[in-house]
Amino acid sequence: MTTIISKLRVPDYGRWAGQFEAGAKSREDFGVEVLAFGHDESDHHVAIVILRVESESKGRLLLENPILQKNLKDEGITPIEITIIEQ
Repeated sequence: MTTIISKLRVPDYGRWAGQFEAGAKSREDFGVEVLAFGHDESDHHVAIVILRVESESKGRLLLENPILQKNLKDEGITPIEITIIEQ
């Protein structure tokens, strides 16, 4: 299993969180388990997401998905840091 920890700069955490929750079915269909998500304690414009996928290669496919990348760009969301932990 692989764990992905993503820190993202988001313009509006409430809007982002609603959109993130709405994508639950797509993540489930792709085999992604959400372990936790929220915002940085001191900066509500930094979202943190912890995901689990079956392999590093599947995690990279998810992160590099062109549709996901376009959606992030269109919403003004920028990655700060991505950590991949292979277990």
